[in-house]
Amino acid sequence: MNKIIIIFVFFMFLLTGNVLCLENNIVNMCTDDNSWFPFTFPDKETSKGIHVDIVSKALSINNLKSSFFPMPWKRCLLSAKFGEIDAVVTASYNDERSMFLYYPSDAATSNKSMWRVMQVEYVVVTLKDNPYEYDGDPKKLPLPIRASIGYSVISDLQKCGLKIDTAKGGKNNIKKLIRDKEGCVITFPLIAQVFNNSGRFKGILKIHNKPYASKSYHLAISKKSKILEKESIRKKVWDEIQNLREKNEFMLDLYEKY
Repeated sequence: MNKIIIIFVFFMFLLTGNVLCLENNIVNMCTDDNSWFPFTFPDKETSKGIHVDIVSKALSINNLKSSFFPMPWKRCLLSAKFGEIDAVVTASYNDERSMFLYYPSDAATSNKSMWRVMQVEYVVVTLKDNPYEYDGDPKKLPLPIRASIGYSVISDLQKCGLKIDTAKGGKNNIKKLIRDKEGCVITFPLIAQVFNNSGRFKGILKIHNKPYASKSYHLAISKKSKILEKESIRKKVWDEIQNLREKNEFMLDLYEKY
Protein backbone atom coordinates (compact mmCIF):
# COMPACT_ATOMS: atom_id res chain seq x y z
CA MET A 1 0.00 0.00 0.00
CA ASN A 2 2.80 2.41 0.90
CA LYS A 3 4.47 1.64 -2.44
CA ILE A 4 1.30 2.59 -4.31
CA ILE A 5 1.07 5.88 -2.40
CA ILE A 6 4.70 6.70 -3.19
CA ILE A 7 4.17 6.03 -6.90
CA PHE A 8 1.01 8.17 -6.89
CA VAL A 9 2.81 11.07 -5.19
CA PHE A 10 5.69 10.78 -7.68
CA PHE A 11 3.39 11.07 -10.69
CA MET A 12 1.50 13.96 -9.10
CA PHE A 13 4.84 15.71 -8.66
CA LEU A 14 5.68 15.24 -12.34
CA LEU A 15 2.24 16.52 -13.38
CA THR A 16 2.52 19.55 -11.12
CA GLY A 17 5.98 20.29 -12.45
CA ASN A 18 4.68 20.25 -16.02
CA VAL A 19 1.80 22.57 -15.14
CA LEU A 20 4.15 24.98 -13.42
CA CYS A 21 6.41 24.94 -16.47
CA LEU A 22 3.51 25.88 -18.74
CA GLU A 23 2.27 28.48 -16.29
CA ASN A 24 5.61 30.27 -16.65
CA ASN A 25 4.44 31.11 -20.18
CA ILE A 26 7.99 30.95 -21.54
CA VAL A 27 8.30 30.25 -25.27
CA ASN A 28 11.77 28.85 -26.01
CA MET A 29 13.00 29.72 -29.50
CA CYS A 30 16.17 29.27 -31.51
CA THR A 31 17.82 31.50 -34.09
CA ASP A 32 20.66 30.86 -36.52
CA ASP A 33 23.95 31.47 -34.73
CA ASN A 34 25.33 33.16 -37.85
CA SER A 35 25.09 36.94 -37.78
CA TRP A 36 22.19 38.02 -40.01
CA PHE A 37 22.34 41.63 -38.88
CA PRO A 38 20.01 43.40 -38.29
CA PHE A 39 17.39 40.63 -38.50
CA THR A 40 18.85 38.07 -36.09
CA PHE A 41 22.32 37.80 -34.60
CA PRO A 42 23.91 36.13 -31.55
CA ASP A 43 24.76 38.25 -28.52
CA LYS A 44 26.56 36.16 -25.89
CA GLU A 45 24.05 33.50 -24.79
CA THR A 46 20.97 35.03 -26.39
CA SER A 47 19.77 36.44 -29.73
CA LYS A 48 18.99 39.96 -30.85
CA GLY A 49 17.71 41.69 -33.95
CA ILE A 50 14.61 43.06 -35.65
CA HIS A 51 12.96 39.65 -36.09
CA VAL A 52 13.65 38.78 -32.46
CA ASP A 53 12.11 42.05 -31.25
CA ILE A 54 8.98 41.66 -33.39
CA VAL A 55 8.38 38.10 -32.19
CA SER A 56 9.13 38.97 -28.56
CA LYS A 57 6.68 41.88 -28.64
CA ALA A 58 3.95 39.80 -30.29
CA LEU A 59 4.31 37.11 -27.64
CA SER A 60 4.32 39.59 -24.75
CA ILE A 61 1.07 41.17 -26.00
CA ASN A 62 -0.38 37.66 -25.75
CA ASN A 63 0.97 37.28 -22.17
CA LEU A 64 3.80 34.96 -23.22
CA LYS A 65 7.45 35.37 -22.27
CA SER A 66 10.35 34.84 -24.67
CA SER A 67 13.65 33.03 -24.45
CA PHE A 68 16.02 32.92 -27.45
CA PHE A 69 18.97 30.61 -28.09
CA PRO A 70 21.41 31.04 -31.00
CA MET A 71 22.27 27.66 -32.55
CA PRO A 72 23.81 26.25 -35.74
CA TRP A 73 20.95 26.29 -38.26
CA LYS A 74 20.66 22.52 -38.70
CA ARG A 75 20.63 22.01 -34.93
CA CYS A 76 17.98 24.72 -34.58
CA LEU A 77 15.68 22.93 -37.03
CA LEU A 78 16.32 19.54 -35.42
CA SER A 79 15.58 21.00 -31.98
CA ALA A 80 12.20 22.15 -33.31
CA LYS A 81 11.58 18.80 -34.97
CA PHE A 82 12.11 16.90 -31.72
CA GLY A 83 10.30 19.43 -29.53
CA GLU A 84 13.37 20.62 -27.66
CA ILE A 85 12.38 24.22 -28.46
CA ASP A 86 8.98 25.75 -29.23
CA ALA A 87 9.70 27.78 -32.35
CA VAL A 88 12.22 28.97 -34.91
CA VAL A 89 12.93 32.67 -35.47
CA THR A 90 12.74 32.91 -38.43
CA ALA A 91 12.28 30.37 -41.24
CA SER A 92 11.01 30.47 -44.80
CA TYR A 93 8.49 27.85 -45.87
CA ASN A 94 9.36 24.59 -47.53
CA ASP A 95 7.53 21.27 -47.68
CA GLU A 96 10.14 19.33 -45.68
CA ARG A 97 10.04 21.77 -42.77
CA SER A 98 6.24 21.85 -42.79
CA MET A 99 6.28 18.20 -41.68
CA PHE A 100 7.42 19.30 -38.22
CA LEU A 101 6.73 23.06 -38.15
CA TYR A 102 3.46 25.01 -38.09
CA TYR A 103 3.39 27.94 -40.53
CA PRO A 104 0.69 30.58 -41.12
CA SER A 105 -2.06 29.35 -43.43
CA ASP A 106 -0.85 31.22 -46.54
CA ALA A 107 2.85 30.39 -46.18
CA ALA A 108 2.82 27.64 -48.80
CA THR A 109 0.81 29.54 -51.42
CA SER A 110 1.74 33.21 -51.13
CA ASN A 111 5.05 34.76 -52.16
CA LYS A 112 4.40 37.47 -49.58
CA SER A 113 2.60 35.95 -46.61
CA MET A 114 0.20 38.16 -44.69
CA TRP A 115 1.55 36.79 -41.40
CA ARG A 116 5.27 36.95 -42.21
CA VAL A 117 7.69 38.49 -39.75
CA MET A 118 9.42 40.14 -42.71
CA GLN A 119 10.04 39.73 -46.44
CA VAL A 120 13.70 38.98 -47.16
CA GLU A 121 15.51 38.70 -50.47
CA TYR A 122 18.33 36.50 -51.73
CA VAL A 123 20.66 38.04 -54.29
CA VAL A 124 23.24 36.73 -56.75
CA VAL A 125 26.81 37.91 -56.13
CA THR A 126 29.70 37.62 -58.60
CA LEU A 127 33.03 39.35 -59.01
CA LYS A 128 32.67 42.82 -60.50
CA ASP A 129 34.78 41.99 -63.57
CA ASN A 130 32.51 39.06 -64.51
CA PRO A 131 30.32 40.20 -67.48
CA TYR A 132 27.51 37.81 -66.46
CA GLU A 133 24.16 39.37 -65.49
CA TYR A 134 21.51 37.30 -63.66
CA ASP A 135 18.30 37.22 -65.72
CA GLY A 136 16.17 34.98 -63.52
CA ASP A 137 17.30 31.65 -64.99
CA PRO A 138 19.15 29.70 -62.24
CA LYS A 139 20.52 27.20 -64.80
CA LYS A 140 22.71 29.98 -66.23
CA LEU A 141 24.31 30.84 -62.87
CA PRO A 142 28.13 30.81 -63.00
CA LEU A 143 29.61 27.68 -61.46
CA PRO A 144 30.35 26.83 -58.75
CA ILE A 145 27.22 28.09 -57.04
CA ARG A 146 27.75 28.75 -53.33
CA ALA A 147 25.12 29.05 -50.59
CA SER A 148 25.04 28.81 -46.80
CA ILE A 149 24.51 25.43 -45.13
CA GLY A 150 20.90 24.73 -44.17
CA TYR A 151 19.24 27.55 -46.10
CA SER A 152 16.15 26.81 -48.19
CA VAL A 153 17.67 28.15 -51.43
CA ILE A 154 19.85 25.03 -51.58
CA SER A 155 16.89 22.68 -52.06
CA ASP A 156 15.39 25.12 -54.59
CA LEU A 157 18.59 25.07 -56.66
CA GLN A 158 18.99 21.31 -56.35
CA LYS A 159 15.50 20.86 -57.81
CA CYS A 160 16.91 22.54 -60.94
CA GLY A 161 19.58 19.82 -61.08
CA LEU A 162 22.32 22.12 -59.83
CA LYS A 163 25.14 21.10 -57.49
CA ILE A 164 25.74 23.55 -54.65
CA ASP A 165 29.00 24.28 -52.82
CA THR A 166 28.02 24.96 -49.21
CA ALA A 167 29.81 26.65 -46.33
CA LYS A 168 28.76 28.07 -42.99
CA GLY A 169 27.78 31.73 -43.39
CA GLY A 170 27.52 34.09 -46.35
CA LYS A 171 30.90 35.70 -45.64
CA ASN A 172 32.73 32.37 -45.95
CA ASN A 173 31.09 31.78 -49.32
CA ILE A 174 32.08 35.24 -50.54
CA LYS A 175 35.68 34.67 -49.41
CA LYS A 176 35.71 31.45 -51.45
CA LEU A 177 34.35 33.34 -54.47
CA ILE A 178 37.15 35.93 -54.17
CA ARG A 179 39.79 33.24 -53.61
CA ASP A 180 38.72 31.06 -56.56
CA LYS A 181 37.88 34.01 -58.87
CA GLU A 182 34.95 32.13 -60.40
CA GLY A 183 31.33 31.19 -59.79
CA CYS A 184 28.74 33.02 -57.71
CA VAL A 185 27.21 33.25 -54.25
CA ILE A 186 23.52 33.27 -53.31
CA THR A 187 23.14 35.25 -50.10
CA PHE A 188 21.30 38.09 -48.39
CA PRO A 189 21.80 41.63 -49.79
CA LEU A 190 23.01 43.07 -46.50
CA ILE A 191 25.79 40.49 -46.12
CA ALA A 192 27.04 41.22 -49.64
CA GLN A 193 26.80 44.99 -49.16
CA VAL A 194 28.70 44.99 -45.85
CA PHE A 195 31.43 42.78 -47.32
CA ASN A 196 31.66 44.89 -50.50
CA ASN A 197 32.10 48.09 -48.47
CA SER A 198 34.81 46.87 -46.13
CA GLY A 199 38.60 46.83 -46.16
CA ARG A 200 40.65 45.40 -48.99
CA PHE A 201 37.58 43.79 -50.59
CA LYS A 202 35.81 47.10 -51.16
CA GLY A 203 34.15 47.40 -54.55
CA ILE A 204 35.21 44.06 -56.02
CA LEU A 205 31.77 42.40 -55.93
CA LYS A 206 28.77 42.76 -58.21
CA ILE A 207 25.40 42.45 -56.46
CA HIS A 208 22.94 41.69 -59.24
CA ASN A 209 19.83 43.85 -59.53
CA LYS A 210 17.37 41.01 -60.10
CA PRO A 211 16.95 39.04 -56.85
CA TYR A 212 17.29 35.27 -56.97
CA ALA A 213 14.27 35.03 -54.67
CA SER A 214 12.13 37.11 -52.37
CA LYS A 215 10.81 35.08 -49.45
CA SER A 216 8.58 35.54 -46.45
CA TYR A 217 10.24 34.64 -43.14
CA HIS A 218 8.01 33.36 -40.36
CA LEU A 219 7.80 32.52 -36.73
CA ALA A 220 7.70 28.77 -37.42
CA ILE A 221 6.30 26.78 -34.51
CA SER A 222 7.27 23.24 -33.53
CA LYS A 223 4.44 20.74 -33.86
CA LYS A 224 5.63 19.29 -30.55
CA SER A 225 5.39 22.58 -28.64
CA LYS A 226 3.12 22.34 -25.61
CA ILE A 227 2.78 26.04 -24.91
CA LEU A 228 1.81 26.81 -28.53
CA GLU A 229 -0.06 23.60 -29.34
CA LYS A 230 -3.48 25.30 -29.59
CA GLU A 231 -4.25 26.70 -33.03
CA SER A 232 -6.05 29.67 -31.49
CA ILE A 233 -2.89 30.74 -29.61
CA ARG A 234 -0.70 30.39 -32.69
CA LYS A 235 -3.17 32.46 -34.72
CA LYS A 236 -3.22 35.22 -32.10
CA VAL A 237 0.57 35.45 -32.12
CA TRP A 238 0.77 35.52 -35.94
CA ASP A 239 -2.01 38.14 -36.05
CA GLU A 240 -0.06 40.32 -33.63
CA ILE A 241 3.09 39.94 -35.74
CA GLN A 242 1.10 41.25 -38.70
CA ASN A 243 -0.23 44.17 -36.65
CA LEU A 244 3.24 45.14 -35.43
CA ARG A 245 4.81 44.87 -38.87
CA GLU A 246 2.24 47.30 -40.26
CA LYS A 247 2.90 49.92 -37.57
CA ASN A 248 5.33 52.28 -39.29
CA GLU A 249 6.44 54.02 -36.11
CA PHE A 250 7.19 50.72 -34.36
CA MET A 251 9.17 49.40 -37.34
CA LEU A 252 11.07 52.66 -37.79
CA ASP A 253 12.12 52.56 -34.15
CA LEU A 254 13.45 49.02 -34.67
CA TYR A 255 15.51 49.99 -37.70
CA GLU A 256 16.91 53.00 -35.86
CA LYS A 257 17.74 50.80 -32.86
CA TYR A 258 20.09 48.68 -34.98
